Amino acid sequence: KAVRAKRRKNGPNKPTGFVKELELPKELADLIGVPEGTKISMPSYTKKFYEMLKRENLFYEKDGRVLRANDQIKKVFNLPDSVNESTNYKDKNGFNFYTLQKHIAAVNKDLKANAKAKEEKESD
Repeated sequence: KAVRAKRRKNGPNKPTGFVKELELPKELADLIGVPEGTKISMPSYTKKFYEMLKRENLFYEKDGRVLRANDQIKKVFNLPDSVNESTNYKDKNGFNFYTLQKHIAAVNKDLKANAKAKEEKESD
């Protein structure tokens, strides 16, 4: 039976993916009250976002998994007014615990695409 060589680790692994610190765009930074360009991981952002929701009492009173959107949140995440009518935490069209990451990712993706397009336009 052949013996496999063990890999040696070269120091601690750099954070990647969801836990990698990203520079926050202005829209997301304003929501949680930090300066634009602050580097933060998405779990930390989510924690601060929930603190803001709690501070502003933006949870559905009968089910804390269902979130309510004020005007600022609606604008940033491009949510319709009907989003606050949702009372089911599994509603895919609602604003809740399960769809929050989807909304945050969409904002990040849109802002990155806009920045890239702007950069390409300026280089022409």
